[in-house]
Amino acid sequence: FGALGTAHAQLASRPMPTYRQVPVQTPPNPHEVSSRIIFIHKCPVGGCVINPGNEDSRTDRSSIPDAQVTLDMFKQSDEVWNRMLTCVKATFAPFDVTITDVDPGNVPHFENIVGGRGTQLSPDLSNAGGVSPFTCAEIPNAISFTFDVYGPDPDQLCWTVSQEVAHSFGLDH
Repeated sequence: FGALGTAHAQLASRPMPTYRQVPVQTPPNPHEVSSRIIFIHKCPVGGCVINPGNEDSRTDRSSIPDAQVTLDMFKQSDEVWNRMLTCVKATFAPFDVTITDVDPGNVPHFENIVGGRGTQLSPDLSNAGGVSPFTCAEIPNAISFTFDVYGPDPDQLCWTVSQEVAHSFGLDH
């Protein structure tokens, strides 16, 4: 294998962030985003229930699962969560958005749910580190997902959260 082959094999075996193409949903004003709030949702004890349907973070609806599913709770420590959240806030600091881990309720917002495993959301996400709906445009009130598959690695969690949220705003890989 050699050093390069070993590094490539290790990278290929890690969970990878991904996205799923969905129909375009036009925001109310295509020249402005529909919300500047990004809710990073730590799945609690009992997990996070996700309902199938068009993207709507206010009602826990996502086009990714085919039926109602429950993602397991986020099992890493509070220290890992806090370091990941600090990193996400630093990543989005240049942009005019608010990053919060407090549910904003029934107001327009983007959401990234952190917890569970890809196969709990959809059987075809066995090696996914995260997933987001994607259209090459903003998806108002989109829910993206970061799975609890990296262990206590706040940087990998941060990078996955950031990438998946960016897909909700229309950014590709």
